Amino acid sequence: MRNAAASYANVNGTAHTDVEELFNILHNAAMTADRSQHSQEAVEERASRGIIMELIESGLEKFGQDDRPRTKSRLTKGTEPHYKANPITIEEADLQMDAMIRGML
Repeated sequence: MRNAAASYANVNGTAHTDVEELFNILHNAAMTADRSQHSQEAVEERASRGIIMELIESGLEKFGQDDRPRTKSRLTKGTEPHYKANPITIEEADLQMDAMIRGML
């Protein structure tokens, strides 16, 4: 849930994060997750408002700043990529993958 909250904050930023919606998403995910490794009490504790809101607030603080430098590259209009793509059809890609697999066997 920590990673999900941080990722959501990173993608949406603080200004565009609906905290209640994110809480509901994380709470529902926790309540419907596989419980084979945790007791009902442990699941309910981890799905509690206090725990989830702490994760959301931490994610927003660390990753939700809209003006922070991004580590993932972004497409900049008017800038040509430094590599040249050589698009092929799906059929050609299938043939090339089959040939590579046969070569590995």
